[in-house]
Amino acid sequence: MRISLLIISLFVFLSCVEKYDFNVVAKQQGLVIEASISNVSFMETLNFPSDGRYFGVVIKKVSDVDNIRDERVSGAKVVLEDSEGNSWQYDEREMTAGEYFLNEAQFAAVEGRQYKLDITLPDGAHFYSNWEEMPKGHNEIDSFYIEEESPFQYVWYASERVVRRVDGFNLHAKMREEDQAYYKWSFDPTWIFKAELVLEENSPKRKCWVTSDYYLDDFVLSDLKAGDVDQKMFFIPTSGNERLFYYFSTLVHQEKLSQGYYEFWRELQDQQDKGGLYDRPPYGVSTNFVSDSENYTVNGYFGVSSEYTTRWVFDPYALSYGIENNLYEICLIASQAPDQCTDCRLYNMGHALNYPPDWWSR
Repeated sequence: MRISLLIISLFVFLSCVEKYDFNVVAKQQGLVIEASISNVSFMETLNFPSDGRYFGVVIKKVSDVDNIRDERVSGAKVVLEDSEGNSWQYDEREMTAGEYFLNEAQFAAVEGRQYKLDITLPDGAHFYSNWEEMPKGHNEIDSFYIEEESPFQYVWYASERVVRRVDGFNLHAKMREEDQAYYKWSFDPTWIFKAELVLEENSPKRKCWVTSDYYLDDFVLSDLKAGDVDQKMFFIPTSGNERLFYYFSTLVHQEKLSQGYYEFWRELQDQQDKGGLYDRPPYGVSTNFVSDSENYTVNGYFGVSSEYTTRWVFDPYALSYGIENNLYEICLIASQAPDQCTDCRLYNMGHALNYPPDWWSR
């Protein structure tokens, strides 16, 4: 996803990390690779609790800066290697072309060992990453707390977009860092939604468990110094937020990164206005991948992180005020009740299923 112009800085830590200007002149095919591993195996992720996560690789081809829609690359050979001479091959997901997963339930990165990713496309083009190592040291969240806040935000009122104060809260995490370190936080929320006009509690249309890739989808980065840390995670509005009415939780992923991996995410965050890693070519973003093919440029990063993940559950009694559930009244007074008032599976703010996730009873 970048042209052959290479800028190497000899004055920074990332001297082994390359930067490119993406396809501004050359008409090469660009490849985007998203890949990472951590010290937490699939079996350990079940204890978050969650339904589990295998380590994955996503490969896409993108075109020039005209932003023609990219395409996923199927049929690639994806191999993970370590500095001890071991190797593992990824499997392609049957239902999702271009997505590969490491079908090793017990595999986890080991401190002090180096790893690299090797990829060969069906046309023979070859790509490989630098050797990467997991950051050392402590990585754990000690506690969470809620801080109430009412910031000014744009809201819709009487069919107009206006600025109003919005009641809500910030979630903070407290921890202690032993030395300077680089962190990234991301979130996977789950909540319960009920169809308010379905009065029978046991009806399959009444209660749904919802997940979403678009709610709390921003990631947080921080370059931490040694000492006590109080880190803001995210802000959630409370007024009229149906996600909080019955149950709300989120997985909080805390990843300790190498400086190179941190810089990749920081540069990508700086360009969020342009879309994202796959929506529009990111200019000048670091990569640790190299291409053997003159027909391709390459972008993305193979990261090896120290991971700590826990599920935070919202406690409404932690607020100084109650949250009003007015969905029933809204459904009654609507001139035409939304479908989600009578069937929770039609809720349009996430992926809704009328049965609990596998981890629910753990």
